[in-house]
Amino acid sequence: MKKILSVVLAVLITISAVSMGVYAETEEKVPVVILQGYSGPNLAYADENGEPIVDENGNVQLAWPLNFDNLGADIAELLADVTLNQSDLGEAIVDVLQEYFEPLEMYPNGTSKNNLVPYPSGAANTRASTLIENGMEEYIPERVVADMAIEEVGAENVFGFTQDWRQSQVDSAADLDAYIQEVKAITGAEQVDLYGLSHGGQYGTSYLYYYGHKGDVRRAIFGDPATLGTSAVGSFFTGEYVDVNLEDVIRFVEHGFEYEQDWEWLLQLLLLDEALVEIVNSALVNTDLLEGIVLIPSLWDFVPYNYFEDALQYVGLTEEANGKLYNDTVKFHNDVNNDELNLANKLADLKSSGMKIGYVCGSGYDSINGKYNSDILIDTYLSSGSYCALAGEKFPSDYVQANTVCNNPDHYHISPEFDIDASTGFLPDSTWYVRNQGHGMIMHDEYSKNLVHDFLWGDIENVYSSKEYPQFNMSQNNGEILYARFDNTSSGYHSTNDTALVIKNMSVEADVVIWSIESVGADIDFEYSQGLTIPKGKVVNINATNNDFENAEIPFEVQITYSLLNTQLTYTTNVFCFTPMTDEQMTQFSYLSQVADVVPDEVITESTTVPDEETTESTTESTTESTSGESENKTENVEGDIPKTNRSISTVITALAVLAGTAITAGVVIKKREE
Repeated sequence: MKKILSVVLAVLITISAVSMGVYAETEEKVPVVILQGYSGPNLAYADENGEPIVDENGNVQLAWPLNFDNLGADIAELLADVTLNQSDLGEAIVDVLQEYFEPLEMYPNGTSKNNLVPYPSGAANTRASTLIENGMEEYIPERVVADMAIEEVGAENVFGFTQDWRQSQVDSAADLDAYIQEVKAITGAEQVDLYGLSHGGQYGTSYLYYYGHKGDVRRAIFGDPATLGTSAVGSFFTGEYVDVNLEDVIRFVEHGFEYEQDWEWLLQLLLLDEALVEIVNSALVNTDLLEGIVLIPSLWDFVPYNYFEDALQYVGLTEEANGKLYNDTVKFHNDVNNDELNLANKLADLKSSGMKIGYVCGSGYDSINGKYNSDILIDTYLSSGSYCALAGEKFPSDYVQANTVCNNPDHYHISPEFDIDASTGFLPDSTWYVRNQGHGMIMHDEYSKNLVHDFLWGDIENVYSSKEYPQFNMSQNNGEILYARFDNTSSGYHSTNDTALVIKNMSVEADVVIWSIESVGADIDFEYSQGLTIPKGKVVNINATNNDFENAEIPFEVQITYSLLNTQLTYTTNVFCFTPMTDEQMTQFSYLSQVADVVPDEVITESTTVPDEETTESTTESTTESTSGESENKTENVEGDIPKTNRSISTVITALAVLAGTAITAGVVIKKREE
């Protein structure tokens, strides 16, 4: 009997060991490599051996990042000088910018005048566990994503790639390939996962184009990617007038600070609205500033394909005078940054080989130069490859999707606002578009943040994989305050299946009072009481009746006017766009009816709570008209606490530096505001 039990026990132990081995194999943790936004990695002065120079106090001598607090203070001092006229002020700002950016200057061939190296560098030194052990956690990049990765795969498997972000896409892609080989050697892993933000999405894509065939990447997702550059740099490199939409810039700031009051009044308070636009343009055509930065290779790779030839002529970049700089950027533009299908075909091949690739792109803002639909800094047509209507415009009502990349008849790829045709993009079935998501704000948006998480560590394959992640959605940054969609159709669309409008108060600070809900372009009635109060973080269903689909325009709007119950007394109208879908379309594109709850178990009963009579009377005088049918916030009767002025000035000046082509992406991080 004992012998039989021993045999049984041995068999059980063997099975258990085999099972554990199989489980360990399936639970193998894939390292994550994080690719930072533009100017994210630190640049240090180096000695003749290429080692960072350390001062007598043991501190590494950094040439970058700039001290934007000091820069903001210097610019603020100039702005306060009443003796300077507009022309003199523009020149003075150029002088200050030149002084601050002098360490970054390049020779004509695109090599650095100063001996600079990224710090820290190399996979061993940029491993999250190493940085934590050495008390250098501040060097862990894109911290929200890094923390998610640390929780999923452990700090020993999280790496932050650093490089000289001034170099070309050709060089960055090669350096990233070498870095990935280091990560594989250190961890013993066969593959890595990639997350790239902004510029990181650009050189991450370039890496996939040039080296993806090696099979070293399992999954890659890029947020707010500068895939094919930005028209802001295109304008700068061609001397084009930049018509800055400062209200969008301020909304961008609000989102970055997760600020739930409105700052549109700030520019008027500082008397910088129209004057700043002219100052920016005078700076952009200043030859001294132009000469200082047009030799930075990475900026040339930000020049979009439709600006490139004009930029070469305007700046005078030639192979004879600029050698490697010219050859590298021409190669990148010929290979990747063009309006052909090179990149789409390459990515399709990589997906066919088993690699999972995705993009999360912002939209709904005017671009810096006022021309294109964008996330403020990166144009949506350049981040995604999709055909997009110009800023403030829509496709004709009879437009049908082009299907140049995706020609599946059961896939509907036109945005609810009728301004994006995703069937023409690099990755039609795995690119997500988030309306009113400002550049670099991806980790301030719950929808986008969760999407990145589930793409890397869940089972999300494409835009049809989960009802939680429709291809087109509205931002869920709490700075937007309200989120709205119909109850039984995917975000941004409307069908006969719908019975109610679902409104979520995304504020984490204040309740919201709804004053009016109006349908424009479609005959829909909403049943609600004026003064309906939605507590912070809660959801309400508003019954919708009288849906006239035969006469509905494409698209139509729902305008919701509300107030935050705080001390600011701001009355704002959010405009949400919807495309009505026929019953036949809903049958053909059945996935549009597979919708998730906005917030499970958080729906409240319609309330008729009304603030005091004085507040109610004041709101009846507030009217807001819609312009061009865009999703947007409109504010009036604004009062409130003034944010810290030095920080506000610094942010505006950062935007100015962005326009000058020196900090165009999320490398200069807008930190969450202090409470």
